[in-house]
Amino acid sequence: MNVEQPSNQSTDLIPFNTGGDATPITNTVRQIASILHRVTGLQDLEELTCAYYCLITYFVDKINPFPLLNTMGPNGSGKTSLLQAFSRLSYRPHMFTALNMTPPSMRDELGLSHDGTVIIDEADTDKLEQYLTMRYLRETALCYVKVPAGPGGWKTRIIPIFGPSIVHKRVPFKDPAVDGRSILINTIADTNRHYVRIEDISEDEIMGTVIAQMKLKFTIKIPSNPTIPDGIAPRVADSYKPLIALASIENDNAFLEPLWERLRLATIDFTDGQSYEPGPLVVQALLSCLTKDEKLVISNVSLEGELVKKIQYEFGENLNSRQIAKILRNYGFTLTRIGGPFSVIPDLKTLVKVTRAIGLDDEALKKAAENLKVDPWELE
Repeated sequence: MNVEQPSNQSTDLIPFNTGGDATPITNTVRQIASILHRVTGLQDLEELTCAYYCLITYFVDKINPFPLLNTMGPNGSGKTSLLQAFSRLSYRPHMFTALNMTPPSMRDELGLSHDGTVIIDEADTDKLEQYLTMRYLRETALCYVKVPAGPGGWKTRIIPIFGPSIVHKRVPFKDPAVDGRSILINTIADTNRHYVRIEDISEDEIMGTVIAQMKLKFTIKIPSNPTIPDGIAPRVADSYKPLIALASIENDNAFLEPLWERLRLATIDFTDGQSYEPGPLVVQALLSCLTKDEKLVISNVSLEGELVKKIQYEFGENLNSRQIAKILRNYGFTLTRIGGPFSVIPDLKTLVKVTRAIGLDDEALKKAAENLKVDPWELE
């Protein structure tokens, strides 16, 4: 495919190969990235991430759940230009502004974008978060509406709203569940760059890029379980999984290698964040109660006395004994009451299994585990 280049293109345009030795997916992704490069202030990895997301929208009927693309950045950094580019390049695009829109209007707009790409400007509204959470998974992307059905009667109409979502926000999502289902793109203003509007890109280039994506939609089979390298938590990689699967087909390491590094760093943040959740925090407090002079001493721990105080004074969390008991039981620990308050009865194997599951590294526990006949680190 010969693609006409606009006369006012930037001199630092990302080149893309249209020769016979180019691979179909990476060639198409670079075509998209070339357009995005001219109209936005995206960095290299963000540019390719957006390009892959644009291409993956064409496979909406094959992907479930479908992650969100959340663009954030200061004024003048190209967020609106990016959304306008998606409105020309993505699959069945439908763009609207959520500012001052009522919830029923949002629902209806999302219904128009079922199995297509919704592009939402000014997406900072709480009600929209609920709809985006529903839209993420095909099984939950159903809105039920009562409509008139004859004189005095009513019937339920179902409005499906599933599909890829691209939003522009000024502040993070309030619901962490929506954040966990999103790919975050930070746009950065670069005053040294010359930008063009999407309208200035030739129609031949836009249509050629759309056609290239449509061809791939009917010729490419996306693997359902792409290989994720060690050191990356599955929960961290989930949002990127469709993009990773697509990039893995032709081993696009120019995209994958920097992405692996970003996801490894995100895994560290994710693991650190988990340690402050109530469950891991209770386990840390229990290990602290059992550690004497840097050695782990297995013994019963009073839940209502020692453990509650440890959690409150050393970890700064106010959990009552009932909450702590529920957490420990869910982790598989045994609790008992023998002529007094409840106590937790820890055992070494359960401690090892639990700390391994939550990613907690404890030196005293490791040393104690060496005395087990069966290596606890190998336990499933």
